[in-house]
Amino acid sequence: IDGKLAIHFLKSNAHFKVWLDCPLKIRAMRYSQRDKIKPEEAAKIIKDTEAAHIKYWREMYSINPFDQEFEADVVIDTSKKDSDEVVYEIMQKMKEFNIPLKQ
Repeated sequence: IDGKLAIHFLKSNAHFKVWLDCPLKIRAMRYSQRDKIKPEEAAKIIKDTEAAHIKYWREMYSINPFDQEFEADVVIDTSKKDSDEVVYEIMQKMKEFNIPLKQ
């Protein structure tokens, strides 16, 4: 299960929790390339969106969603990895935690 609040709400039921991390500068660069906008504009959109999410989730659930990083079993920096490399690293970590991989 993936989701912005998955770690928080599923922590007692989840066998393995992963937090994907990436610095704002890299996320803004990726966003700007995808949406064909300036990196500065992308960074502002990301910051504004995150601020709105933090405000909403604090009011709704009394949590900061970004604190979930500290509840994860594994934190992966995705800044220098493509999606295949991230999936491979997750699978390797699952093996280390003895989490069965379904075929």
